[in-house]
Amino acid sequence: MHMRNFWLFLGWLAACAVTPALAQVNKWVDEKGRVQYGDQPPTGKAAVKPASTPKSSPAVNPNKPPPQPRLHVPGDPLVERLKESEARRDRERLSAKCWKEERGDCNESGMIHEMKAEEKKAAATVQKANVREPLSSDFCKRNPKVEACQPRK
Repeated sequence: MHMRNFWLFLGWLAACAVTPALAQVNKWVDEKGRVQYGDQPPTGKAAVKPASTPKSSPAVNPNKPPPQPRLHVPGDPLVERLKESEARRDRERLSAKCWKEERGDCNESGMIHEMKAEEKKAAATVQKANVREPLSSDFCKRNPKVEACQPRK
């Protein structure tokens, strides 16, 4: 008889434990603008929605592409560390180049800035040659509307 009571008690205990999990949880915003949760709706609040209600998805416009996630958030510490690391590597590269060319005091920050300005100026003056193989006459016969096949004026 004792074993039967034990199993009844255990069943009753399990039923009591499951009952609160089945209760509805309400969500509302209080007077101070804070989100509150509770099993009983607040007194005097008409617009209370259950917290477990799934949010409906916004209408999808087929002509508009979905928004892309932002890859860079301004002030992101990881991005800032990456920028600092890249700048440090650039300074180290210029410092090594300075010592190799024996330009004088390479520890001076003005020298590094001067070398960086020289590199920018040199990169701006270098123009890439337009290296393109001429198109075959056969290609131009098949594709007369291609810009490269148009006669030059």
